[in-house]
Amino acid sequence: IQNGSCAGWAGEGELVPAVLELVVDVSGSMENDAPGSRSSKWSITHEALLDAIDNLSPATAAGMLLYPNRDNTGESSRPRPITDCVRTSALLPIEVLGETGSSQREAVEQTLDDANTGGGTPTHDAYRYALEEGLIPYETPFEKFMLLITDGQPTYSLECTGTGMAVDAVDPQPIIDEIQRAREAEGIRTFVIGSPGSERAVDTDEDTRPWLSEAASVGGTAATGCSIAGPSYCHLD
Repeated sequence: IQNGSCAGWAGEGELVPAVLELVVDVSGSMENDAPGSRSSKWSITHEALLDAIDNLSPATAAGMLLYPNRDNTGESSRPRPITDCVRTSALLPIEVLGETGSSQREAVEQTLDDANTGGGTPTHDAYRYALEEGLIPYETPFEKFMLLITDGQPTYSLECTGTGMAVDAVDPQPIIDEIQRAREAEGIRTFVIGSPGSERAVDTDEDTRPWLSEAASVGGTAATGCSIAGPSYCHLD
């Protein structure tokens, strides 16, 4: 860096291991073609995730929960067990990734390849479960991060309540509040990635990016100079 008072100073960054818990939307809307493409949102997201994970440091630890990862999530106006709308048994436990070809890298790839797309979008249940059952219990001296990937529109409230239909989308504010609590109570920051199509929700044409942007902001990962309302959003759009 050679600028003003920093002239003549030089330094080299050090890669510090991190712990990532990925919460990935594989709901029915992810089967739709991505805008301007003949490939599905899930196909594009799947390949992007594989590429990104391939480039992670061997010292990075990662786990994953796909949601709902089941065909039928049903409808209910009353609270239900999370297993009614999220396949929790498929949670991939957090482990250090290691070098290319390691068992954890192969497990991550297999989890993505085996994704069962379909059903509604229980984002809040999935986020909370992955946080409380995956990331918080993992013992490490390194910083922990949640990574939420979705095309934007939650269709179930906490405890699997709702119809699961895009036309009956639920308020995302409780998810934003959950992300804020994770940061304030546990020191866990959350990255938010909007999959293709988050700019226009299925069946409603609603732009879901503002809530994703707000979630990234309260999660402590907002881009510098961003705006919740866009066009320079605070999440990874």
